[in-house]
Amino acid sequence: MNNIALTSRQSDIQIIWLGVDGSRWILHGPGARSQGAWIETIKGILAPPSTLRTRAAARQRGSTPGTVKVDERLIDLTVHLTATPADPLPIVEERWNRAWSMDTDGKLWIITANSARWFSARPRENEDLDLTVDPRRRGVLTAEMTLVACEPDAHGHPEITDWTCNGPTTVTISNPTDLPAWPTFIVAPGLWELPDGIGGDVVALKPSPQAMSVQTRPGVEPVTLADGSPGYRLLGGQRFVYPIPPRTPPTEVIVSGVGALQIIIERRWRKGW
Repeated sequence: MNNIALTSRQSDIQIIWLGVDGSRWILHGPGARSQGAWIETIKGILAPPSTLRTRAAARQRGSTPGTVKVDERLIDLTVHLTATPADPLPIVEERWNRAWSMDTDGKLWIITANSARWFSARPRENEDLDLTVDPRRRGVLTAEMTLVACEPDAHGHPEITDWTCNGPTTVTISNPTDLPAWPTFIVAPGLWELPDGIGGDVVALKPSPQAMSVQTRPGVEPVTLADGSPGYRLLGGQRFVYPIPPRTPPTEVIVSGVGALQIIIERRWRKGW
């Protein structure tokens, strides 16, 4: 079940909205209601919407499993707004509206005792207000909201490590998450050989007169020079194929080069905690 009713007994969960205007709203947990907003229920922050695709021949009994399609994530919120000691309800509502935009993502943080993860999301449609009773008369405005996270994964703080290389150097990488991870290497000018995942081939880049950022994730600019220009030609037609598999413990790999090396490993999870 992907529907969570938030009560005071679940005080170890803190949910925070970082608005597009830079505002910070604690919606549940310690500090909730201090900005005049809190949520009663939240749906859609656990497993992402996934569908197993199957195929079947005309006379086949049953079907053959195929790939898993992961769709955009929809997050439903029941939100209450009320006055604060500093602001009446109309001012709270105005501030709340400034924190949202269909043109720009904000961040919905889910924080527990042992994790801090966020979804990049925006309203999918206008909020549905409960106007059964005049909100200003009863002092509480209730709204049903649906957010869309086009990137369905929950993001955690990346792991960033710094190394100094002088030829072949042993470095340590890991991936404790339940999703594959694609590292980024930021290297000094010169000649570098970088690992492709854990057990893949070495990717040897051509010499670079500038420092550069090398991203291994497919679908993005693979090499960017320090001045911002693309450096994909330094790959010489090579590409990175293998991510760091899920739940990879600290593992040693070899990087070859001279100078400063920074490794940034993203942290993405299937669930909000």
